[in-house]
Amino acid sequence: MKYYIVDAFTDQPFGGNPAGVVLLDGNSFPSETLMLQIAAELRYSETAFVVQHSDNEYTVRYFTPKAEVELCGHATIASFALLRSLDLLQDGLHTAHTKAGDLTIDVAGDTVWMDMAPPVLLRELPEAEWPALYEAYGLTAADRPEGFVPKIVSTGLADIMMPVRDHETLMRAAQNAPVV
Repeated sequence: MKYYIVDAFTDQPFGGNPAGVVLLDGNSFPSETLMLQIAAELRYSETAFVVQHSDNEYTVRYFTPKAEVELCGHATIASFALLRSLDLLQDGLHTAHTKAGDLTIDVAGDTVWMDMAPPVLLRELPEAEWPALYEAYGLTAADRPEGFVPKIVSTGLADIMMPVRDHETLMRAAQNAPVV
């Protein structure tokens, strides 16, 4: 077992989105208790545990310091970028088996693309919750385009899809994003 800290979505150290990546020897995972302990010790939002089955087939499990999650996009990108940088995989299409389903990962040099599962609508947020949602991002109801409703959607991990009226509003919301 070897563990790494990898910054996804960047070519600069200490940039992008950091994740723990644990490359496992053999074809099995350690106990969930041990994976949780490792994730807690690394202290990143997610740590990916990777088992290689063949030249292009992997199983990836993701742990926060508190629990296992079905999928983590940046930890997946970090894992395959690390495997490529260590010459442990070649350019081309690879399969990542996750609890959210099988993902196709396309690696070309130092670029990694990940297909997400098709989106599934879990529910629309009730109108009574909209003001608090927009306020959390420093926005108001006027920043929501008419006819669009905030929804919870999953492509393997549930997220809130919050419509905003234009790019400027999106940039303002990103600057005011709550820290979690």
